[in-house]
Amino acid sequence: MRKFTLQLEDADPDQPEVINFQSEDGHEAFGILSRKGTCKAKIYEGEKLVGTLVKAADGGWLLSS
Repeated sequence: MRKFTLQLEDADPDQPEVINFQSEDGHEAFGILSRKGTCKAKIYEGEKLVGTLVKAADGGWLLSS
């Protein structure tokens, strides 16, 4: 399993909420963000920024790197 971190950007910018999780490919991030009601978050694999996840108007997710 690989280690991922979500940094929720809807949270306080001075103290962003950080969620660590393990996954084969990071797909669990979508469920975590949906349960938290978050619309934007940075996702890291280890220390490397993978990109920013943003909830689209149609309910899907966009990943920008």
